[in-house]
Formats: sequence, C-alpha cells, structure tokens
Amino acid sequence: KCVYAKSVPWVRIPVSPQKTVVISIYTAKYDGFLIYCTVVNGLDKSLLCSIRPKKHDQMKKLLTIFCILILTACAGLIQSQTIPAAGNNPRVEIFYFHPTERCPIDQSIEENARRLMQSDFGKNIREGSVRFRVLNTDDKANAKIVSKFEINAQALYIVKAEKGKEIKTDLTEFAFSYGLSNPAKFKSRLKDEILNALK
Repeated sequence: KCVYAKSVPWVRIPVSPQKTVVISIYTAKYDGFLIYCTVVNGLDKSLLCSIRPKKHDQMKKLLTIFCILILTACAGLIQSQTIPAAGNNPRVEIFYFHPTERCPIDQSIEENARRLMQSDFGKNIREGSVRFRVLNTDDKANAKIVSKFEINAQALYIVKAEKGKEIKTDLTEFAFSYGLSNPAKFKSRLKDEILNALK
C-alpha cells in the first residue's frame, strides 16, 4: 500500500521580476521506504529518491544532495523561462517625428510604418529588440529627444545601438517620396533597413 502525503517545505526561487520558479517536494510511503518526488511549477520532474526512515542522519544527507540535484535539474527550466527585460535597451529604434499640424503624406507615413511594425516585427517588439516611437515635435516633453536629430517638422529615422554608439539612418526624404504614393515600396525599403540594422 502506498500512502501519499502532503507537500513538505517548498522553495520559491525568484528568477526575474515577472517569474518565480516554485519547487515542491512530495512524499509517499511504500513498503517501509519514503519516496520523494519533486514538482517544479506544477510539472513532475520525475526525480525520485528512496530513503529508509530509520536512518535519520543518512536521510538528512541524502535529502541535502537530493535538493541540490533538484536545483541543478531545474536550471535549464529557469533559463528557458527567463526572458531578457524588454524595452529598456532595444537594438533598433524607429523614430517618426511629426508636428501637431499634419498633412496626408505625414499621416500616411505613420500609418504604413505602424502596419509594418505590427505585421513583420511584432515578435521583435515584444522581445524588446525593436521599438517604434512616434513623437510630436511641438510637445516640449520630447524636446530632449528631438534635439538629437536634424529635424525641421517631420522625420523618419532608424537608430541602431552598436558597441555603445548610435548609428542613425535618415529615411525622411524616401518616406515623403513614397509613404503615400507607393506604400508597398515604402514598407519594403523600411523593412529591409530594419532587418539590416538587426544583423
């Protein structure tokens, strides 16, 4: 007969601000043996250990070794479930600047660029390697960022972070030539430039 017991003390391991790995140790008594089974985040890791209950000192030593094995075994799980913090240090940023008063070409550039981000770079944006920003140049809150670029009213830039430096690619003239008149050509070139920057 196998008697199943409640979980004995479990461990919570903070992996990131968003992720904690929970390790639970369950016990079952079978034919004079105690069987320990680990469950990591609700998944049976199938690491079993049989210990005779009368040998308390040996049991303590084996349990210590057993716990070390648990932590080692779940290291791969921790690594696979931990995602780098997104959004703080993207590899590539796409900036579109516009004034408060907007024209059809200006609005078309933003609309087509936004569609491209959603259709082709959604995963990159979620992971944090790409960020798309639309900024109003008339908003004083954006003055510090605007001052880093050569901007009259509207502008489209791709900025690549590489070895602590920012490499800027100005696509403003191209965007105003094709953003409204040929959206497909505009999105194709913008996509190619972003992919090149991600290499």
